[in-house]
Amino acid sequence: EVYRMYYLGWSMISGDGKKHTTKGIRVCYAESADGIAWTKPSLGLCSFNGNTDNNIIMGAPSKLALQAQDRVRNFDNFMVFIDENPACTDERRYKAVGCFGDGLWCFFSGDGIHFTDQGMVHYTELIAPLLESLL
Repeated sequence: EVYRMYYLGWSMISGDGKKHTTKGIRVCYAESADGIAWTKPSLGLCSFNGNTDNNIIMGAPSKLALQAQDRVRNFDNFMVFIDENPACTDERRYKAVGCFGDGLWCFFSGDGIHFTDQGMVHYTELIAPLLESLL
């Protein structure tokens, strides 16, 4: 059995060392056989400082970067789960949501490492039906 961990990584201090920054938040991946000792496999998926020898699985996907134009182009959370429904296709076995720009973005993956973004769901689309059901 392999335990998987998805987390956000970024340089917390600006290049000049003078202020806190969230520039360049990326989604990273680690795995463990026991949940105690973790390894960060070199995946070769995303370039960081000109090098792909890292465990980054996602920067800002192109659709997100294009649609976020003047907003902060960083993730704020990235949650992954496995869809165990027998009707789920292998290509969509892993699902994830991540905050980016003005909404939640949906992602799918067959292996839990190579995710593709499926578009944004605006917060109001999620919350409005819930509020209506409570009134």
